[in-house]
Amino acid sequence: PLKEDLKQKLLKLKAQVQYRNGDSAGARKTFEVLFAINEKDKMIIEDVMEIQLSEGVYEDAKKYCQKLIDLATDNYEKVNYQLKMATILKRLNDAVNSEKIYLELINLSGQDSWLLKEVVYQFESIYRGKDNIAELIKKYEEIIKANPQNIYLRKRYSSLLSEKGEKETSINEFKAIVELLPGD
Repeated sequence: PLKEDLKQKLLKLKAQVQYRNGDSAGARKTFEVLFAINEKDKMIIEDVMEIQLSEGVYEDAKKYCQKLIDLATDNYEKVNYQLKMATILKRLNDAVNSEKIYLELINLSGQDSWLLKEVVYQFESIYRGKDNIAELIKKYEEIIKANPQNIYLRKRYSSLLSEKGEKETSINEFKAIVELLPGD
């Protein structure tokens, strides 16, 4: 086991150096040798993907992230890998597919969970990066229709309305939120 661990570490380092020296094809071959040890070892795949992300090789990272999604054994793991995939797609300037994943994850996330907050933050960054609050508000209107009971999403929507200067609409949204929380 110790010898195998050392071999894996050396292969990962070799591939990283190959990437840094512009030898992407060599790095891919080195990773193939690494995967020959155990092609379904999620830890190895995760390490490879992280190396690729750190070296800016996003297309390769996307491929391995998809492998991780396919190998996921539970929903928590799958959602985390999908979140990573959306981030990779965003780095590849594929906002359309990145947004699709974020919207799917918003619908799967628990109300007011850490995961929902992270997904929302990443989702909003697509629009904030383009300084397009108006379009983000429109997206939130669609999201709220699908998730009318989700207090966190409605608070985000109301905050965006306020940020855009739509104070009256923002106040009305907060009043609607309060009605959803009769005991609070």
